[in-house]
Amino acid sequence: MDRQGISRKLSRRTNTAETRVSRAVVKYAFVGLSARAGATTLSFAFADWLARSVARGKTKSDAGPGSAGRAGRDARGVNDDFDCGAESGGAYRAPGSVAVVEISDDYPQLGGSDYDRIGVDVRFAGREYVSAYACLARGASVRGVSNIDGGINWLLRSPGEPCGELGVTDYIRLASGATGDTVIVDVKGGFGGAGRIPMLQKLISDCDRVFAVVDPLPSALMADAEKLELFKSLESGGTDILYVINKMNPGVDVREMRSFIRVRNVVELPFLPAEGIYASEYNCCTVYSMPKIAPLLEAAFTRMAL
Repeated sequence: MDRQGISRKLSRRTNTAETRVSRAVVKYAFVGLSARAGATTLSFAFADWLARSVARGKTKSDAGPGSAGRAGRDARGVNDDFDCGAESGGAYRAPGSVAVVEISDDYPQLGGSDYDRIGVDVRFAGREYVSAYACLARGASVRGVSNIDGGINWLLRSPGEPCGELGVTDYIRLASGATGDTVIVDVKGGFGGAGRIPMLQKLISDCDRVFAVVDPLPSALMADAEKLELFKSLESGGTDILYVINKMNPGVDVREMRSFIRVRNVVELPFLPAEGIYASEYNCCTVYSMPKIAPLLEAAFTRMAL
Protein backbone atom coordinates (compact mmCIF):
# COMPACT_ATOMS: atom_id res chain seq x y z
CA MET A 1 0.00 0.00 0.00
CA ASP A 2 1.40 3.37 -1.04
CA ARG A 3 1.24 5.99 1.68
CA GLN A 4 2.23 9.59 1.68
CA GLY A 5 5.03 10.03 4.19
CA ILE A 6 6.89 12.84 5.92
CA SER A 7 10.54 13.19 4.93
CA ARG A 8 12.57 12.28 8.00
CA LYS A 9 16.18 11.45 8.74
CA LEU A 10 17.70 8.68 10.82
CA SER A 11 21.18 8.94 12.33
CA ARG A 12 22.96 5.76 13.38
CA ARG A 13 25.93 3.55 12.69
CA THR A 14 26.38 0.99 9.96
CA ASN A 15 24.77 -2.46 9.95
CA THR A 16 26.67 -5.22 11.71
CA ALA A 17 25.70 -8.71 12.76
CA GLU A 18 23.64 -9.19 15.89
CA THR A 19 25.04 -11.42 18.63
CA ARG A 20 22.54 -13.16 20.90
CA VAL A 21 22.90 -15.56 23.79
CA SER A 22 19.88 -17.45 25.09
CA ARG A 23 18.66 -16.45 28.56
CA ALA A 24 15.46 -16.65 30.58
CA VAL A 25 12.79 -14.38 29.13
CA VAL A 26 11.55 -11.47 31.23
CA LYS A 27 8.22 -10.02 30.16
CA TYR A 28 6.95 -6.53 30.97
CA ALA A 29 3.59 -5.01 30.06
CA PHE A 30 2.75 -1.33 29.69
CA VAL A 31 -0.95 -0.47 29.97
CA GLY A 32 -2.37 3.04 30.10
CA LEU A 33 -5.10 3.73 32.62
CA SER A 34 -6.58 6.13 30.05
CA ALA A 35 -6.00 7.08 26.43
CA ARG A 36 -2.82 9.10 25.85
CA ALA A 37 -1.45 8.35 29.31
CA GLY A 38 1.93 7.86 27.63
CA ALA A 39 2.25 4.08 27.88
CA THR A 40 3.58 3.62 24.35
CA THR A 41 6.05 6.48 24.63
CA LEU A 42 7.39 5.00 27.86
CA SER A 43 7.43 1.41 26.60
CA PHE A 44 9.57 2.39 23.60
CA ALA A 45 11.87 4.51 25.77
CA PHE A 46 12.20 1.72 28.35
CA ALA A 47 13.09 -0.74 25.58
CA ASP A 48 15.73 1.65 24.30
CA TRP A 49 17.14 2.09 27.80
CA LEU A 50 17.25 -1.68 28.34
CA ALA A 51 18.92 -2.33 24.99
CA ARG A 52 21.63 0.22 25.72
CA SER A 53 22.09 -0.93 29.32
CA VAL A 54 22.25 -4.64 28.50
CA ALA A 55 24.67 -3.94 25.65
CA ARG A 56 27.01 -2.25 28.09
CA GLY A 57 26.73 -4.89 30.79
CA LYS A 58 24.13 -2.84 32.68
CA THR A 59 26.70 -0.19 33.58
CA LYS A 60 24.31 2.58 34.48
CA SER A 61 26.85 5.35 34.07
CA ASP A 62 27.31 4.27 30.45
CA ALA A 63 23.66 3.64 29.64
CA GLY A 64 22.74 7.14 28.49
CA PRO A 65 22.36 8.15 24.87
CA GLY A 66 25.22 9.69 23.00
CA SER A 67 28.00 7.46 24.30
CA ALA A 68 27.91 5.35 21.14
CA GLY A 69 28.71 8.38 19.03
CA ARG A 70 26.56 10.65 16.89
CA ALA A 71 26.46 10.99 13.16
CA GLY A 72 26.32 14.51 11.78
CA ARG A 73 23.16 15.86 10.23
CA ASP A 74 22.84 17.25 6.76
CA ALA A 75 22.24 20.84 5.74
CA ARG A 76 18.46 20.49 6.01
CA GLY A 77 18.71 21.50 9.66
CA VAL A 78 17.47 18.35 11.40
CA ASN A 79 18.25 18.51 15.13
CA ASP A 80 21.60 16.90 15.90
CA ASP A 81 20.92 16.43 19.65
CA PHE A 82 19.93 12.78 19.56
CA ASP A 83 21.32 9.29 19.10
CA CYS A 84 19.08 6.62 17.63
CA GLY A 85 21.53 3.84 18.40
CA ALA A 86 23.53 1.43 16.34
CA GLU A 87 21.60 -0.83 14.03
CA SER A 88 21.50 -4.57 14.62
CA GLY A 89 24.43 -4.73 17.00
CA GLY A 90 27.45 -2.50 16.39
CA ALA A 91 28.12 -0.48 19.51
CA TYR A 92 25.04 -2.19 20.94
CA ARG A 93 26.32 -5.75 20.58
CA ALA A 94 24.51 -7.37 23.51
CA PRO A 95 24.46 -10.67 25.38
CA GLY A 96 20.67 -10.54 25.04
CA SER A 97 17.98 -8.78 23.07
CA VAL A 98 14.85 -6.74 23.68
CA ALA A 99 11.56 -7.16 21.83
CA VAL A 100 8.71 -4.67 21.71
CA VAL A 101 5.31 -6.16 20.93
CA GLU A 102 2.32 -3.99 20.07
CA ILE A 103 -0.96 -5.51 21.23
CA SER A 104 -3.68 -3.43 19.64
CA ASP A 105 -7.25 -3.85 18.45
CA ASP A 106 -7.53 -0.15 17.69
CA TYR A 107 -8.44 0.16 14.01
CA PRO A 108 -8.36 2.60 12.39
CA GLN A 109 -5.51 4.12 14.37
CA LEU A 110 -6.86 7.64 14.58
CA GLY A 111 -4.17 8.65 17.05
CA GLY A 112 -1.39 7.55 14.73
CA SER A 113 0.44 4.24 14.53
CA ASP A 114 3.35 2.94 16.58
CA TYR A 115 4.97 2.01 13.26
CA ASP A 116 5.04 5.65 12.25
CA ARG A 117 6.00 6.81 15.72
CA ILE A 118 9.54 5.48 15.29
CA GLY A 119 9.63 5.61 11.47
CA VAL A 120 9.84 1.89 10.75
CA ASP A 121 9.77 2.62 7.02
CA VAL A 122 12.90 4.76 7.44
CA ARG A 123 14.62 2.40 9.87
CA PHE A 124 14.10 -0.58 7.56
CA ALA A 125 14.73 1.17 4.26
CA GLY A 126 16.39 -1.40 2.00
CA ARG A 127 15.50 -4.24 4.39
CA GLU A 128 12.39 -6.34 4.82
CA TYR A 129 10.10 -5.57 7.74
CA VAL A 130 8.05 -8.67 8.58
CA SER A 131 4.62 -7.98 10.04
CA ALA A 132 3.80 -10.36 12.88
CA TYR A 133 0.17 -9.27 12.52
CA ALA A 134 0.19 -10.49 8.91
CA CYS A 135 1.58 -13.81 10.14
CA LEU A 136 -1.24 -14.12 12.68
CA ALA A 137 -3.85 -13.22 10.06
CA ARG A 138 -2.79 -16.10 7.81
CA GLY A 139 -2.33 -18.55 10.70
CA ALA A 140 1.45 -18.63 10.47
CA SER A 141 3.79 -18.85 13.44
CA VAL A 142 5.22 -15.61 14.82
CA ARG A 143 8.19 -17.38 16.40
CA GLY A 144 11.39 -16.35 14.74
CA VAL A 145 10.01 -13.10 13.30
CA SER A 146 12.95 -10.73 13.60
CA ASN A 147 12.89 -7.02 12.87
CA ILE A 148 15.98 -6.00 14.81
CA ASP A 149 17.02 -2.38 14.78
CA GLY A 150 18.99 -0.59 17.47
CA GLY A 151 19.20 -3.80 19.50
CA ILE A 152 15.40 -4.09 19.59
CA ASN A 153 13.13 -6.55 17.80
CA TRP A 154 10.16 -4.41 16.70
CA LEU A 155 6.87 -6.31 16.33
CA LEU A 156 4.51 -3.49 15.43
CA ARG A 157 1.37 -3.44 13.36
CA SER A 158 1.85 -1.95 9.93
CA PRO A 159 -0.45 0.99 9.11
CA GLY A 160 -3.72 -0.12 7.56
CA GLU A 161 -3.53 -3.68 8.86
CA PRO A 162 -6.96 -4.58 10.27
CA CYS A 163 -7.09 -6.91 13.23
CA GLY A 164 -10.81 -7.38 13.70
CA GLU A 165 -10.52 -11.14 13.18
CA LEU A 166 -7.89 -11.56 15.88
CA GLY A 167 -8.80 -12.72 19.37
CA VAL A 168 -7.14 -12.92 22.75
CA THR A 169 -5.47 -16.23 21.84
CA ASP A 170 -3.80 -14.57 18.86
CA TYR A 171 -2.53 -11.71 20.98
CA ILE A 172 -1.17 -14.11 23.58
CA ARG A 173 0.57 -16.05 20.79
CA LEU A 174 2.13 -12.82 19.59
CA ALA A 175 3.41 -11.82 23.03
CA SER A 176 4.58 -15.34 23.88
CA GLY A 177 6.21 -15.99 20.53
CA ALA A 178 8.27 -12.81 20.36
CA THR A 179 11.97 -13.40 19.85
CA GLY A 180 13.78 -11.61 22.64
CA ASP A 181 15.31 -12.21 26.04
CA THR A 182 13.30 -9.28 27.39
CA VAL A 183 9.83 -8.78 25.93
CA ILE A 184 7.96 -5.52 26.38
CA VAL A 185 4.24 -5.75 25.63
CA ASP A 186 2.57 -2.45 24.80
CA VAL A 187 -1.14 -3.07 25.36
CA LYS A 188 -3.30 -0.43 23.72
CA GLY A 189 -6.64 -0.13 22.00
CA GLY A 190 -10.20 -0.42 23.17
CA PHE A 191 -10.72 -4.14 23.70
CA GLY A 192 -14.37 -3.21 23.92
CA GLY A 193 -17.38 -5.25 24.86
CA ALA A 194 -18.47 -7.18 27.89
CA GLY A 195 -15.33 -9.33 27.87
CA ARG A 196 -12.90 -6.41 27.91
CA ILE A 197 -11.59 -6.78 31.46
CA PRO A 198 -11.15 -10.58 31.33
CA MET A 199 -9.34 -10.14 28.00
CA LEU A 200 -6.96 -7.57 29.44
CA GLN A 201 -6.40 -9.82 32.45
CA LYS A 202 -5.41 -12.73 30.21
CA LEU A 203 -3.05 -10.51 28.22
CA ILE A 204 -1.07 -9.22 31.18
CA SER A 205 -1.43 -11.80 33.96
CA ASP A 206 1.57 -13.86 32.83
CA CYS A 207 3.92 -10.86 32.71
CA ASP A 208 6.72 -10.60 35.25
CA ARG A 209 5.86 -6.96 35.87
CA VAL A 210 2.99 -4.74 34.72
CA PHE A 211 3.37 -0.99 34.45
CA ALA A 212 0.02 0.75 34.90
CA VAL A 213 0.68 4.15 33.34
CA VAL A 214 -1.39 6.92 34.90
CA ASP A 215 -2.02 10.44 33.61
CA PRO A 216 -2.75 12.54 36.75
CA LEU A 217 -5.20 14.78 34.88
CA PRO A 218 -8.52 14.39 36.78
CA SER A 219 -10.56 13.53 33.68
CA ALA A 220 -7.98 10.86 32.79
CA LEU A 221 -8.00 9.45 36.32
CA MET A 222 -11.79 9.08 36.18
CA ALA A 223 -11.91 7.77 32.61
CA ASP A 224 -11.74 4.05 33.36
CA ALA A 225 -12.42 3.08 36.97
CA GLU A 226 -12.95 -0.54 35.88
CA LYS A 227 -9.39 -0.81 34.58
CA LEU A 228 -7.98 0.69 37.78
CA GLU A 229 -9.89 -1.93 39.77
CA LEU A 230 -8.44 -4.62 37.49
CA PHE A 231 -4.92 -3.46 38.31
CA LYS A 232 -5.68 -3.52 42.03
CA SER A 233 -7.29 -6.94 41.77
CA LEU A 234 -4.30 -8.38 39.91
CA GLU A 235 -1.97 -6.80 42.45
CA SER A 236 -3.85 -8.35 45.37
CA GLY A 237 -3.64 -11.69 43.55
CA GLY A 238 0.13 -11.53 43.40
CA THR A 239 0.79 -9.83 40.04
CA ASP A 240 3.71 -7.41 40.20
CA ILE A 241 2.04 -4.06 39.40
CA LEU A 242 3.98 -0.80 39.41
CA TYR A 243 1.93 2.36 38.97
CA VAL A 244 3.81 4.84 36.80
CA ILE A 245 2.46 8.32 37.42
CA ASN A 246 3.42 10.04 34.18
CA LYS A 247 3.33 13.74 33.24
CA MET A 248 3.84 15.00 36.78
CA ASN A 249 3.96 18.79 36.92
CA PRO A 250 3.36 21.63 39.45
CA GLY A 251 -0.32 21.81 38.52
CA VAL A 252 -1.03 18.34 39.92
CA ASP A 253 -2.71 18.25 43.32
CA VAL A 254 -0.58 15.35 44.53
CA ARG A 255 -2.56 14.76 47.71
CA GLU A 256 -5.87 14.62 45.82
CA MET A 257 -4.41 12.42 43.10
CA ARG A 258 -3.01 9.92 45.59
CA SER A 259 -6.24 9.94 47.56
CA PHE A 260 -8.16 9.06 44.40
CA ILE A 261 -6.05 6.20 43.06
CA ARG A 262 -5.14 4.77 46.51
CA VAL A 263 -2.13 2.71 45.47
CA ARG A 264 1.27 2.31 47.10
CA ASN A 265 3.72 0.88 44.58
CA VAL A 266 4.34 4.08 42.65
CA VAL A 267 7.07 5.69 40.56
CA GLU A 268 6.68 9.21 39.22
CA LEU A 269 7.89 10.70 35.96
CA PRO A 270 7.84 14.38 35.04
CA PHE A 271 5.97 15.91 32.13
CA LEU A 272 8.58 15.49 29.40
CA PRO A 273 9.48 18.53 27.28
CA ALA A 274 7.22 18.70 24.25
CA GLU A 275 10.05 19.74 21.97
CA GLY A 276 11.93 16.54 22.82
CA ILE A 277 8.90 14.36 22.13
CA TYR A 278 8.28 16.02 18.76
CA ALA A 279 11.95 15.94 17.80
CA SER A 280 12.18 12.24 18.60
CA GLU A 281 9.44 11.40 16.10
CA TYR A 282 10.86 13.66 13.41
CA ASN A 283 14.17 11.85 13.88
CA CYS A 284 12.60 8.35 14.09
CA CYS A 285 13.84 7.80 17.64
CA THR A 286 12.47 7.01 21.06
CA VAL A 287 12.32 9.85 23.56
CA TYR A 288 15.13 8.17 25.50
CA SER A 289 17.38 8.99 22.55
CA MET A 290 17.02 12.68 23.34
CA PRO A 291 19.87 13.81 25.66
CA LYS A 292 17.67 16.39 27.37
CA ILE A 293 15.03 13.78 28.17
CA ALA A 294 17.16 10.73 29.04
CA PRO A 295 18.33 12.09 32.43
CA LEU A 296 14.69 12.61 33.41
CA LEU A 297 14.03 8.88 32.92
CA GLU A 298 17.20 7.21 34.25
CA ALA A 299 16.31 6.88 37.95
CA ALA A 300 12.74 5.73 37.28
CA PHE A 301 13.78 3.19 34.66
CA THR A 302 16.43 1.81 37.00
CA ARG A 303 13.73 1.23 39.62
CA MET A 304 11.30 -0.19 37.07
CA ALA A 305 13.65 -2.87 35.75
CA LEU A 306 13.75 -6.33 37.32
